[in-house]
Amino acid sequence: MVKVGDNIVTTGLSGKLGNLIVFCNRGGKTIVAKAPKRNKPNGAKHRNNIV
Repeated sequence: MVKVGDNIVTTGLSGKLGNLIVFCNRGGKTIVAKAPKRNKPNGAKHRNNIV
């Protein structure tokens, strides 16, 4: 995670850039972080275990 100070390019920037990085604003600073990985649920396997 990187905190960006006064930078003309990243001021007010928020959102996801591809599947690599995420920009968010917290406390008046822009934070650049690695994008979270989403696990794909295996629905059929879970359904069989419940029954």
